[in-house]
Amino acid sequence: GYRRPLLAGLLAALALCIALPVEAQQTLRIGYQKSSTLITLLKTRGTLEKALAPQDVTVTWHEFPSGLPLLEALNVGNVDISADVADTVPIFAQAAQAR
Repeated sequence: GYRRPLLAGLLAALALCIALPVEAQQTLRIGYQKSSTLITLLKTRGTLEKALAPQDVTVTWHEFPSGLPLLEALNVGNVDISADVADTVPIFAQAAQAR
Protein backbone atom coordinates (compact mmCIF):
# COMPACT_ATOMS: atom_id res chain seq x y z
CA GLY A 1 0.00 0.00 0.00
CA TYR A 2 0.78 3.63 0.17
CA ARG A 3 1.08 3.88 3.95
CA ARG A 4 4.74 2.96 4.25
CA PRO A 5 6.01 5.49 1.67
CA LEU A 6 3.74 8.15 3.17
CA LEU A 7 4.93 7.47 6.69
CA ALA A 8 8.54 7.37 5.47
CA GLY A 9 8.08 10.78 3.85
CA LEU A 10 6.60 12.28 6.98
CA LEU A 11 9.37 10.82 9.11
CA ALA A 12 11.96 12.23 6.69
CA ALA A 13 10.36 15.67 7.04
CA LEU A 14 10.37 15.24 10.79
CA ALA A 15 14.05 14.29 10.73
CA LEU A 16 14.83 17.33 8.59
CA CYS A 17 13.07 19.59 11.06
CA ILE A 18 14.95 18.04 13.95
CA ALA A 19 18.30 18.33 12.14
CA LEU A 20 17.90 22.03 11.40
CA PRO A 21 19.15 24.44 14.05
CA VAL A 22 16.15 26.14 15.58
CA GLU A 23 16.77 29.63 16.90
CA ALA A 24 13.15 30.70 17.14
CA GLN A 25 9.88 28.87 17.02
CA GLN A 26 9.17 27.58 13.54
CA THR A 27 6.03 26.26 11.90
CA LEU A 28 5.73 23.14 9.77
CA ARG A 29 2.70 23.57 7.49
CA ILE A 30 1.29 20.21 6.42
CA GLY A 31 -1.21 19.94 3.59
CA TYR A 32 -3.49 16.91 3.59
CA GLN A 33 -6.75 15.52 2.27
CA LYS A 34 -9.56 14.49 4.58
CA SER A 35 -9.67 11.07 2.89
CA SER A 36 -6.29 10.06 4.33
CA THR A 37 -6.93 7.88 7.37
CA LEU A 38 -3.28 7.76 8.46
CA ILE A 39 -2.84 11.52 8.32
CA THR A 40 -6.14 12.08 10.12
CA LEU A 41 -4.95 9.77 12.91
CA LEU A 42 -1.60 11.58 13.17
CA LYS A 43 -3.42 14.91 13.32
CA THR A 44 -6.06 13.78 15.82
CA ARG A 45 -3.53 12.16 18.14
CA GLY A 46 -1.09 15.08 17.93
CA THR A 47 1.77 12.71 17.12
CA LEU A 48 3.86 15.18 15.13
CA GLU A 49 3.12 18.06 17.49
CA LYS A 50 4.41 16.03 20.43
CA ALA A 51 7.50 14.88 18.53
CA LEU A 52 8.42 18.38 17.32
CA ALA A 53 7.57 20.36 20.47
CA PRO A 54 11.05 19.89 22.03
CA GLN A 55 12.54 21.59 18.95
CA ASP A 56 10.08 24.52 19.22
CA VAL A 57 8.40 23.52 15.96
CA THR A 58 4.67 24.10 15.69
CA VAL A 59 2.62 21.99 13.28
CA THR A 60 -0.29 23.49 11.39
CA TRP A 61 -2.66 21.36 9.32
CA HIS A 62 -4.25 22.58 6.10
CA GLU A 63 -7.04 20.47 4.59
CA PHE A 64 -7.53 20.36 0.81
CA PRO A 65 -10.44 18.87 -1.15
CA SER A 66 -8.16 17.11 -3.66
CA GLY A 67 -4.55 16.61 -4.69
CA LEU A 68 -4.29 19.32 -7.34
CA PRO A 69 -5.00 22.29 -5.00
CA LEU A 70 -2.68 20.68 -2.47
CA LEU A 71 0.16 20.49 -4.99
CA GLU A 72 -0.51 24.07 -6.07
CA ALA A 73 -0.23 25.21 -2.44
CA LEU A 74 3.04 23.31 -2.17
CA ASN A 75 4.26 24.86 -5.43
CA VAL A 76 3.61 28.45 -4.28
CA GLY A 77 4.92 27.89 -0.76
CA ASN A 78 1.67 27.89 1.21
CA VAL A 79 2.45 24.47 2.71
CA ASP A 80 5.80 22.88 3.48
CA ILE A 81 4.90 19.24 2.92
CA SER A 82 2.16 17.39 1.12
CA ALA A 83 1.05 14.45 3.21
CA ASP A 84 -1.34 12.82 0.76
CA VAL A 85 -1.46 12.96 -3.03
CA ALA A 86 -2.48 10.29 -5.55
CA ASP A 87 0.04 9.08 -8.13
CA THR A 88 -1.39 10.84 -11.18
CA VAL A 89 -1.72 14.33 -9.68
CA PRO A 90 2.06 15.05 -9.60
CA ILE A 91 2.34 13.89 -13.22
CA PHE A 92 -0.26 16.42 -14.35
CA ALA A 93 1.31 19.11 -12.17
CA GLN A 94 4.71 18.45 -13.74
CA ALA A 95 3.19 18.55 -17.21
CA ALA A 96 1.78 21.97 -16.34
CA GLN A 97 5.32 23.20 -15.53
CA ALA A 98 4.82 23.23 -11.74
CA ARG A 99 8.03 23.53 -9.75
